Amino acid sequence: MKAQKTYPLRKVYPVFLLLLCCACNNRSSPAKTDSFVVADTIHPAAHNAERPGSSTIRTTLDTGLLLRTWVAHPGPEAPHADFQISKEHFFIVDFDGDGAMPYKLEDRKLTIYYPEYIAECEILLLNKDSLKIMWSDYPEGPVVYTIWKH
Repeated sequence: MKAQKTYPLRKVYPVFLLLLCCACNNRSSPAKTDSFVVADTIHPAAHNAERPGSSTIRTTLDTGLLLRTWVAHPGPEAPHADFQISKEHFFIVDFDGDGAMPYKLEDRKLTIYYPEYIAECEILLLNKDSLKIMWSDYPEGPVVYTIWKH
């Protein structure tokens, strides 16, 4: 019977440590990348597109109902709203930095110009209590928002 060759831990440990260090140094962080996305798809023209200086609204939707503050999951687990839509901007609550994003609303299509990417969605339903949006990058289906009551 032939004896198996064994590798003492003291010989394997330096190689493992070296591989671990290299792997940790190659990790990228969102601050070092050109762009990153948490829940939205990067529009192909996002890096070449200029962010508009102001928002535009061309819709038959009742803007009196739309231009409000909205929350997806109201209650104690959601201490703040998700976003606010005004004539001037789409404001992301709890955004790192300036949460005011210019947007374009054409009929039911809403395009939001974030600094790193462009988000797109379709407004499926709008009434006095709720807003149903289908985000282009959210495969789970439409998201229903209700008016945030503070």
